[in-house]
Amino acid sequence: MEYHCRDCSHTGSQRNAAGQCPACGSYDFRSPDRPGSEKTPVTSSNWKLVTLVLLWAFLIYHIHQKLYS
Repeated sequence: MEYHCRDCSHTGSQRNAAGQCPACGSYDFRSPDRPGSEKTPVTSSNWKLVTLVLLWAFLIYHIHQKLYS
């Protein structure tokens, strides 16, 4: 199986004995054979969106209070 290092772009047929890249020593590998081999973190961003909207509303409210009072 072929591996591709994401840090130094080294492409080789195997990792070294410790599981690191032989060129730079990184553990960040992916296999170019399989297109879906990269793992993407699954996070729920709903709470981030709600927090963003609330903070903008808070800011707009206080700016409105400063200008019109």
